[in-house]
Amino acid sequence: MSSYSAPLEDIHFVLNELSDIGHVAGLPSAEALAQPDLTGAILEQAARFAEQVLLPVDAIGDRHGARWSLEGVTTAPGFLGAYQQFTAAGWNNIEIATELGGQGLPTLLCAAIEEVFTSANKSFCFCPGLTAFAVKALAASADEAVRSRFLPKLVSGEVGRNHEPDRTTGGFGCGGIAHSCGRNG
Repeated sequence: MSSYSAPLEDIHFVLNELSDIGHVAGLPSAEALAQPDLTGAILEQAARFAEQVLLPVDAIGDRHGARWSLEGVTTAPGFLGAYQQFTAAGWNNIEIATELGGQGLPTLLCAAIEEVFTSANKSFCFCPGLTAFAVKALAASADEAVRSRFLPKLVSGEVGRNHEPDRTTGGFGCGGIAHSCGRNG
């Protein structure tokens, strides 16, 4: 197994010395950065999760990869369990706004956490990363019916956690969202 130790000292240096954290903490939705004990504890827990949960399945993911068949998508051994732990711990929604059901942590802190997770297991981070982008896209542009139907399942991590492949698409579907592309105007 490879080794990884999150560079917490370097991360704290960047946050405290290079990013002008005092100024950033004064921005809307960044107040948590004004609490160094809180940010330190969050980063320590992220490092522990990365080192103890994500890193052990990294090489397995490289060897096995995800597989598609007519029955659906199967992730590498250990990935589903890691994802279940990831969502149970709330890591999947740290940057998502509180009004959408997320934790609303400051982007600067979330970037540091995502760096730790990605360094431990890049392939694992694709699923939560794409889900976060889907949440932002739906929140910004979907009508209320679509938002209320899909956002809770995406924000909670239920979509990927239940491992119920959508047989029509071979992936973890969102229950038949119809979409089309074309020129506007």
